[in-house]
Amino acid sequence: MRLGSQPILDRHAAKKALDAAVASYDNGRGEWATMSIKHRIEHMVSFTRRMKEKRDEVVKMIMWEIGKSFGDSQKEFDRTIEYIQDTIDALKNLDRDSSHIEKCRAYTHKSAVAHLVSSCVWGRTITR
Repeated sequence: MRLGSQPILDRHAAKKALDAAVASYDNGRGEWATMSIKHRIEHMVSFTRRMKEKRDEVVKMIMWEIGKSFGDSQKEFDRTIEYIQDTIDALKNLDRDSSHIEKCRAYTHKSAVAHLVSSCVWGRTITR
């Protein structure tokens, strides 16, 4: 990309991009929407790694597009990477906590069922 230029999509390219996004989501049944948290995190980590490889290029684009200084553009890029990494970490924690809650629910459910079954058996024994 050169200074003063802009990417131009024709109607066909724009429609193709839109169709790909709609198909990917597929009313909540698409690949991304149904992908496991683990695989989503893997994709985001890969994206972040590739984005970091383009740091200098992106920093220059921020400078040209927004008119920020070189230092401010670097800081903005770094903050964005940090935000993505913080979001990934939060998702990992949420997934871990959710998994723990589900295990507790399953344990609690098993305990309640076991208690109910033993009460029924004990109750039958007493009433006989």
